[in-house]
Amino acid sequence: MALDSLRPDDFGSDPFLAFQWHFGRAEVLHDREFFDEARAATAKALLIAEANGMEREQCGGCHLSRKIDLRDAQYERALGEFHKGFVRANELSDARSACQALVGIGSVHYFQSNTKEAIMYYQRALDLARAAGERRVAMITIYNLAAASGYAEGEQAAIAIYRNLLDTASSMDNEFRADVLINMADAYRRLDDPRTALELIDQAIALYPETGDRTSRAKAHQFRATACWNLGRKEEALEEIKTALSFTRSPDLRTRLILRQAKYLNELGRFEEAYERINAYRLGQDTLLREKFNEGIALAKVRFETAEKEHRLLEQEQALLLAEEAQRRRAIQRNAFIGIAAVLLLVALLLYRSMRTGIVSLRRERELHSQQVDQLLAQQELKSINAMLEGWRTNATDGQGPARPPRQHARRHQGQYERLGGQS
Repeated sequence: MALDSLRPDDFGSDPFLAFQWHFGRAEVLHDREFFDEARAATAKALLIAEANGMEREQCGGCHLSRKIDLRDAQYERALGEFHKGFVRANELSDARSACQALVGIGSVHYFQSNTKEAIMYYQRALDLARAAGERRVAMITIYNLAAASGYAEGEQAAIAIYRNLLDTASSMDNEFRADVLINMADAYRRLDDPRTALELIDQAIALYPETGDRTSRAKAHQFRATACWNLGRKEEALEEIKTALSFTRSPDLRTRLILRQAKYLNELGRFEEAYERINAYRLGQDTLLREKFNEGIALAKVRFETAEKEHRLLEQEQALLLAEEAQRRRAIQRNAFIGIAAVLLLVALLLYRSMRTGIVSLRRERELHSQQVDQLLAQQELKSINAMLEGWRTNATDGQGPARPPRQHARRHQGQYERLGGQS
């Protein structure tokens, strides 16, 4: 089934199911080493957790994101994120998350071959887990501490830690106890002590039926086959390979077991059976590669569809921005036109008012000028008449008698005098 056969839309409005879908998909992608896609799925899960206040799920998502960086060899980024997680866990008084962060920091140093720093952080995590009563975290921390100690100080140091864990951890479940026994057996194998390794593997196999972990039991039988082969019990080793094949459901583990079986048969001189097993291995490997190829195609299709959707969303956003910009530009143009029209109207009103005031003022000036001219002419005529009358009076006083003006002239002056008198 393709990885994108389900969609979070199928879960309706349930944020928990949507978170679990993205989180589970991120874990699968992380196991398949599709790290970029795993980061994207984890980021979506974290968005859902943050939006719905799912603090526990948010811590799990952050821890998965750091594990992805660690497995992708992004050590600097992983180290920084683990430190941030440790600080955040202390702020929330979350001992389990703090222990996980310390284990993560130690793992970063372990993968960078800084075993002393790794052991120091593992020890801090172990002390904190024991103080907080986190037994499961404490056992996992001891498991990591043993691996680092075995790398730095030798297999005997790791074996001592494993034995101490088996003796002191009374709350350890059968599955974890079997895993510890298998790792201890592997340490004895590296010490060239296959007999002790075989005894420990038998103890582990005795615990697996109660757990129902078929894959772990298949791996245990694989380890037992190696121990039997090293002890010279070659037929028994072949039987263990067959038993492991009957338990496993993992295509990857099945192909590796078939290849181991072919090598054993070849060394025993059973070439026809070995050739048959080689063909089965090739068929299984082709099937596995085809599944991975199909998953890669499915992921590529998902990436393409995602990129296409993002491109369409970007185009829609740009179209909206362009529409908003055009609308804003039209609004600015409309407002500018209205403003310019208002200014022009105001200027026209001012010009009209100014011209009207000028015309009225000019008219008043003309009327005033006409009045002044008429008044001046009237004064001059009055003065002329007065002067003539004064001259007549003077002549009459001198005894010459009244000098009578001609009849028409006197009548005209008399009319003007009456007119002027009427005006005055």
